[in-house]
Amino acid sequence: TSLSEIVDNRVLNAVGSDKEVRHVALSLAGAPFDYVPGDALGIVPENPPNMVEAILGATALDGSASVTLETEMTLREALTHHLAIGRLAQPTVIKFAKRANDPELSNLAEPGQSESLHRFLYGRDVIDLLVSYPGVADSAATLVSLLPRLNPRLYSIASSLRAHPEEVHLTVAAAITIW
Repeated sequence: TSLSEIVDNRVLNAVGSDKEVRHVALSLAGAPFDYVPGDALGIVPENPPNMVEAILGATALDGSASVTLETEMTLREALTHHLAIGRLAQPTVIKFAKRANDPELSNLAEPGQSESLHRFLYGRDVIDLLVSYPGVADSAATLVSLLPRLNPRLYSIASSLRAHPEEVHLTVAAAITIW
C-alpha cells in the first residue's frame, strides 16, 4: 500500500457523450512493484473532508463519537475511510425508508418500483437523503448502519513500464459528484 500522486487526469471523449471517460496517470516513483498492461491496479478511495463535514453537519452528529466497524474508530474516520457517502444507492434508500416513516420514500422501496427508484437515485447523494429526512440518522451507530462500505476499486492498467517507467496509466469511466 502506498500513496500516489495523480500526474495526469484528462477527459478522452467528446463533449456531449453519455459517459465521461478519463485518462488518469499516477506516479509510481519509488513503488516496489512491476506490472504489465492488463494487470489490475487497486485504488483505495477516501472521501473528501468537505463531504465528511457536510454529512456531520446535516446529521448534527459528533465526528469524534466512537463507532464500531471491524474495529472501534471515530465517526469521522469511518466516514472518511470506510463508508460510501457519495452517490446514493438503492440499499441505502431501502434502509432509510424503513426508518423514515415517509410514504413516498417507502413506496420507492417496494417491489415493482425500480423505474421510479432509478429516477429518484439519479443525481442524488447521501447528503440529499440526510437533508430531506432529518433525524433518520439520529446517532452515529444508526448512520453507520445506513451506509454501504467504501470498497477498493480495481482498474485495468493501460500502460507499460517500458514506456512509462515511473507511472501507471488507467482509462476510467468517471461518475461525477460535485461538492
